[in-house]
Amino acid sequence: MTNSSCLLPKHPEQLQFALLRNSSKQNLFVDRLFDMFDIKRNGVIEFSEFVRSLSIFHPSASPEKKIEFAFRLFDIRQSGYIGHNELKEMVLATLTESDVTVPDDVVESIVEKVHIPSHIHTYLLSFNFFIICLNLMFQVRYFSDNKGS
Repeated sequence: MTNSSCLLPKHPEQLQFALLRNSSKQNLFVDRLFDMFDIKRNGVIEFSEFVRSLSIFHPSASPEKKIEFAFRLFDIRQSGYIGHNELKEMVLATLTESDVTVPDDVVESIVEKVHIPSHIHTYLLSFNFFIICLNLMFQVRYFSDNKGS
């Protein structure tokens, strides 16, 4: 093992362990990150893919590129837009990762407040929709962090 790339997380469970120190619990965000890092779609993150993918997290990467990356993270089905079910999955994943439990009707209410009718699928509207989702999720996280204050 002389190649330094052998230390990289190459498979989904290795990436999950590297990020969360847990490889047994399913994690939607880690699964999506793996899919986005695996540029060649061969089930393995190669060194060049890893370096290229990490560049989005560099301080000099533009905010537009970072937002586009986040949009692609939420676009679970890679359709170019974020549908109702995708948004709900990501809201639930965000809440779960934050150890926040809310009733399903509250989650549905969050999703409904930002839902764009399914017949509107343009990238621009979908991207704007994503920005609204981010704002709502930050509001939920802020509310849950400050509910005892």
